[in-house]
Amino acid sequence: MNEHEPITIAELQRRIGFRGDREGRRLRRQLELREKSSGATIIIREPGCWPRVTLAAVRRYAPDLIPNQLKSVDTLLRETRRYLESIDEKISNEVAEQIAARVAPELQRIRRDIDEQRRELREQKENQLKIAETVNEVGKRMAAIAR
Repeated sequence: MNEHEPITIAELQRRIGFRGDREGRRLRRQLELREKSSGATIIIREPGCWPRVTLAAVRRYAPDLIPNQLKSVDTLLRETRRYLESIDEKISNEVAEQIAARVAPELQRIRRDIDEQRRELREQKENQLKIAETVNEVGKRMAAIAR
């Protein structure tokens, strides 16, 4: 429903649940009083048409005629909390799925790379030790030859 769409006073009465007669005469009198007191045009009067109003105008100039839909602040807080908790749960589930789909495989690849680099470093260290032993042997032989 568009709030700026003109509707008859009887239709407005039905939509907002205003208590009165079927034709909306009581509501119309209330709206006419608001027009006089505020100086604003709430009722649209055109020749050959039923008087019409927009919900936006009623909300603006006569908000007390529209019953409050909220029972209490506690109800609003409770409903908001439930809504936010459901959103948090959905976000947590989506994050967990994204981690499982994207991060976990990448983490496994990184761990394999680290293991491979450790093996290579171990081999390099072993090779360096062999080279150092060989250089030490060569040094001992050269020293023996030089005597």
